[in-house]
Amino acid sequence: MKSNISRTFFLLYNFTYQIKKSLRLKLFDLKVLKYLYRYLVDNLHSNYSNLENEMPWITYSSIDKLNKLLNIEMKVFEFGSGGSTLYYSKRVKEIVSVEHEPDWYNNVENIIKAQKIKNIKILLRKAESHYNRSFSDLPYSSTMDKKYSGFAFNNYVNTIDEFPDHYFDLIVIDGRARPYCLKHSLIKLKQGGFIVYDNVERLSYQDETFFSIKNWKIHTGFHPVAGSLSFSITNIYQKPII
Repeated sequence: MKSNISRTFFLLYNFTYQIKKSLRLKLFDLKVLKYLYRYLVDNLHSNYSNLENEMPWITYSSIDKLNKLLNIEMKVFEFGSGGSTLYYSKRVKEIVSVEHEPDWYNNVENIIKAQKIKNIKILLRKAESHYNRSFSDLPYSSTMDKKYSGFAFNNYVNTIDEFPDHYFDLIVIDGRARPYCLKHSLIKLKQGGFIVYDNVERLSYQDETFFSIKNWKIHTGFHPVAGSLSFSITNIYQKPII
């Protein structure tokens, strides 16, 4: 009981700190207050798992938005697997998920098999050393993790190219080499379809392609993230119908 009280005070302190951070960055949004209860419940026990709870690791506000958008006829492509893969599988017709980490891939695949889920196709595309192959184009690097320095994610990014243009209703970019994933995704998305682009406050994710879709209809906000102590920005873009 005492540990729960201490944990609650810590969470309240951290929530306040994140709000102050949003004010400093000029990203404050009053909607953030409606997520305080969920933030406390999910983080009260430090062993919370998005995979076990079958939830995306994105902002609560984006999850609420997706709950309204998703339907059983949708086809989804996902860069980066996990609890989100299971979440989408319960709400859409088909999901293709590409993963770069073998151990994590095995964890997710074992759950898929145990639950006998039939509408998920999960693919393993490991990072490749720059020195073990010659690229026909520039190596697609991932800048957010030092352990992947010297590695490229071309096969990972190019996985979506195996599908027809305008095939997917929703494309989720929440894995490695995100700017390259975004660039390859635009032609694969149907008109009126949606892109989920996570952690967009990171400057390394804001490239030419990112700014090229700034006029698309967008859901955004610097909000608490499910299963995390931090706040972040998850953008949901809708491709114009021409």
